Amino acid sequence: MTDGFAIRFRAPSPADAYELALAMTAAIYTVVELAEPERYFLRDQLDRRSAAVPILIAQGHATEVMHDRRTAFRRARQAARDCLAVLDIFGQRGTVEPAALGAARAATRAVIDKLGPLTVAPPRVY
Repeated sequence: MTDGFAIRFRAPSPADAYELALAMTAAIYTVVELAEPERYFLRDQLDRRSAAVPILIAQGHATEVMHDRRTAFRRARQAARDCLAVLDIFGQRGTVEPAALGAARAATRAVIDKLGPLTVAPPRVY
């Protein structure tokens, strides 16, 4: 284990998305800790949704049926979009310092961008 992660991937794209998702959860955890003035349910939703992203990516990669795999990646992408929306709420309210929010937003956008191609079905060849 040279990279320190327990999950191993054969294909490079899900592995990259998984590593980006782990970095996203770390950046979002910082925001959750700094967002003490915010309502509990928003912090809790952000924490839970960010933790779901790498789990869904790992589940998707472990799935052999491609349709189900893309569904797991779509769910991960939606969870990341939910995180981005809550981060935007925190930014609008000004309750978290901009540097921490900026890092979490950038990490979340990177995950969303990386998952995009993994959710698209290949073109049908007739």
